[in-house]
Formats: sequence, structure tokens, C-alpha cells
Amino acid sequence: MGTKYSSISVSGYNSSPPADDGSATATNQVKWSIIKTKLGDPLNTFAAAINSALTTFSDFSVRQITASDSTVAGDHMRTVEIASSVDTAVTVSLADAATVGNGYMVRIKNSGTGTTTIGRVTGTDTIEGYDEADSQDLTLSQSQWIVVQVNSSADGYITVGGGSLGTWTTPTFSAGDFTASGSQTWTVAEGDVLTYAYTIIGKMMTVMFAIESTTVGGTPSTQLIIAIPAGKTATKSAYNAIGLISDNSVRTTGVISIGAGDTTMLLNRTDNANWTASTNATTVRGQITFEID
Repeated sequence: MGTKYSSISVSGYNSSPPADDGSATATNQVKWSIIKTKLGDPLNTFAAAINSALTTFSDFSVRQITASDSTVAGDHMRTVEIASSVDTAVTVSLADAATVGNGYMVRIKNSGTGTTTIGRVTGTDTIEGYDEADSQDLTLSQSQWIVVQVNSSADGYITVGGGSLGTWTTPTFSAGDFTASGSQTWTVAEGDVLTYAYTIIGKMMTVMFAIESTTVGGTPSTQLIIAIPAGKTATKSAYNAIGLISDNSVRTTGVISIGAGDTTMLLNRTDNANWTASTNATTVRGQITFEID
């Protein structure tokens, strides 16, 4: 819908015509020129203005961009789409909240392969309570979208919708993403990683993993450690049961945990026992969802 609809009033309408005393005088004659000027023309102008405003208001077209850009008043209730040809990082800055006003709403969709950052034209405008100085901008990976709306104070934005079209990102393999606590070692080869992928919706990140036939060595300890992908940091603590653990080929249960401010995920046996030193005999499978910066 391009611009928010505003009430339109009739102008030029003669609401106080001269008195008609019934006498056959020129002032009491019914003339088309007078009717047209005092009634027809104002109503025609009024109807045309409503039609024009509704046409603009009902504009649901997509505005596609290929570089960093800013939303404007005319993007109200429309989608700003980062084109599929964009393979670099871009920033979409949200219009000044006070200017576009309470109720302004826009959808942003990343169809490109680069990361899209949701910024602000006005640094003091907040997004979910964070302003530019807090360095808490939202990001969108490929196929992700978000809907934001100006808050009731018209000094920032809140998220009112968002999602992903089933896109999961697999980081480039790095053995350094898989470590262990203390002097314990965890050796993970690229072929051991069946799944290590993530998806991000707004500030919510989900990581799933299936890592099989790995080697645990060194001095036995209680934790295997997986790096949070994409360089993200957790902002709240989160926990989840691990779907499958095979410790030295022995099935057991476990938990995966993340602390606020952490950049890694910790895998513990439920009994908090040490992992067993073994060669190609340790498997872990699970997933966890948590808030990120």
C-alpha cells in the first residue's frame, strides 16, 4: 500500500445557499452553472481525491533493490525485496519512525545470497528496544523475511512477523569448530559431519547437528564443544536434550546448553560423567534454538 490513507474532506461545497422565498427572480432560478459549481464540481473533486488516495493506499507492489537502501513513506504495507542477483552484504535502513508515524508497516525479504542487515535512518530509533549504539541490528539470511511496524511512541520499530522459506545454511567445515573442555580433545573430520547447519529468523537462531564416528582423546572431561556458527553470540541461556549420544559406542542421554554471551554450545552427558576416550566411536545428534545478538 504506498502511503497510509488520510481522511479527505469536501471543499467548495456551498452548505449555506441563499434563501428561496418562492419569488420568480433571477436569484431563485435553477441554473446548471450554479449547480455544477456549488455541488457537482466539489463532489467530483472529492470522489477523484478518494480514488487517488485509495489507489496509492492499495499499492501492494514489490520494490526490488540491488544495493543498500532505505525504506520510505511510500513503502507502507509493501515489500522491499533484495534481488536474487545480490551476492554481497547490504543494509536496509528503516525510515525515521517519527516521520512515517505510528502504524507504518513494511516487509523486508532477502532473496539474495548475501546477508541483509536491518538498520536505521535515525540512529536513536529502536528496533525491539535497541538503538544503533547497542549494535543489535537484525540480520536476514537468504530467503528470510521480516515485518516491522512503528511502535506506539513513534520512536522505533517492533517486529510483528517474519520467517524463512526453509533455508538452512551449512558453514564451511573447520576442525576448530569442534573442541572439548580441559585437556580433553575432540577430533572431528569433515566426513564425520553429516549435518551442521543453522537458520536465523530475526534474533532467533536454530542449530542442528549430526556428528558421527568421532574421536575423543587427551584427559577425559565432561564437555564436548561446538562453535555457534556465523560468528553469532547468544544473548540468553538455552538448554535442550540431545537427541542421540553414543559415547564409545554406548548409548546414553545428554543435554546441550548455551549461556548468555557464549559463542559455543556445550554438550554434556546427563549424568555429567566424563566422555570416554575412544577412536571413531563417539556420535552426537541434536538441535537447539536460542536468541542471538
